[in-house]
Amino acid sequence: MDYRFFLAVRHMKSKGKRFLSFATFISILGIALGVAAIIVVMGVMNGFSEEIRNKILGLKPHIVVNMFSPDSNGLSSTIEKIEQVDGVVASSPVLWGEGILQCRERAKGIIIKGIDFQKEIKVTDLKKYIKPVLMDEFVLEPQKNAAELADLDGGILIGEELAKGLGLFDYDEVSLISTQLKVKKFKVKGFFNSGMYEYDNSLVFLSLEDARDLLGLGSEYDGIQVKIEDVFKAPAVKEKLQVLLGPASIVRTWQETDRTLFEALKLEKIAMFTILTLIVIVASFNIASTLIVMVMEKKRQIGILKAIGATSADIRKIFLYQGLIIGFCGAVLGCLVGLVLGILLKKYHFIALSEEIYSMPYLPIKLEWTMFAVVGLLALFICLLATIYPASRASKLTVGETLRYE
Repeated sequence: MDYRFFLAVRHMKSKGKRFLSFATFISILGIALGVAAIIVVMGVMNGFSEEIRNKILGLKPHIVVNMFSPDSNGLSSTIEKIEQVDGVVASSPVLWGEGILQCRERAKGIIIKGIDFQKEIKVTDLKKYIKPVLMDEFVLEPQKNAAELADLDGGILIGEELAKGLGLFDYDEVSLISTQLKVKKFKVKGFFNSGMYEYDNSLVFLSLEDARDLLGLGSEYDGIQVKIEDVFKAPAVKEKLQVLLGPASIVRTWQETDRTLFEALKLEKIAMFTILTLIVIVASFNIASTLIVMVMEKKRQIGILKAIGATSADIRKIFLYQGLIIGFCGAVLGCLVGLVLGILLKKYHFIALSEEIYSMPYLPIKLEWTMFAVVGLLALFICLLATIYPASRASKLTVGETLRYE
């Protein structure tokens, strides 16, 4: 063993005892708490981002192709060309509109989405969100499993929260009023619950033909939804589609359609990481102060070491080793504490959330090994910086100065 490393470990122990000194223990604990806090908070931010992304992409496509003056006559050939692009899984036409949904004495403004049901369920997770009945207290015996719908012809699919607000039952009849003041009645064929309150409280699905008829749009459609294999390769697929379809189309990825939300989440993540890193920096001052006090206490030993041939570089390394050992122990302990807390939060869901506000019932968390590595190395680097001054000060002590009063 390197004698400098041996002396570094020896100096960290209490006088005449085998365990660490109180000052060293406090320094390690400070680093550990800072590292654990960063890991847990970053895990929660990762969990929030992933949960929100999955919920948004549950009812939204990965890529949207908007076309100028689209006509259904060339729809099939356009969809066929799109699905031949490398990375594309499926595509479907879509039509958007606004209207008022009315049932008995209640009414509410809603967003209309006209779809080809069989194509839609290949592009989004709509089928997974469909429920056979709204609530057990409303319908005691489901008449039909809505998840087995073949189409929406003559029917409507309504968000669960919207249905609750209007007091709708399964297979109820509702009136839909378009912005052109055209009124049409539809049978409720089912309800969906995406977990996103904003969608579940304002969105309804109609067949493409029914939506065209209600909105008075003839054979038009607003665009084509595209599902791809890897959502993070959306920009690359977008470029291919834009070249394929030319300037008559506008292609947008999911990052662009919800850019404000994801940028806000990214900014919050960076802000929280920066703030929590300050905890580690503050804790590193404990290391610096501990080593400075140790330098004052070990003047005699430093003088003896220099008298028997130790160089200034050797003395510097002894104290640098001490800082690195404290930083390493703190980082490892912090990573372990962060891992345990993360696992407990993920398994037992201690912290409940309001679904209406956060669109999720409990605090999500996602732990990544790269996060442990980055945070651990960052803590070690900060601790190393904190040891530079005390180590430099110890190395500059002379034999005469240290042994003058001995």
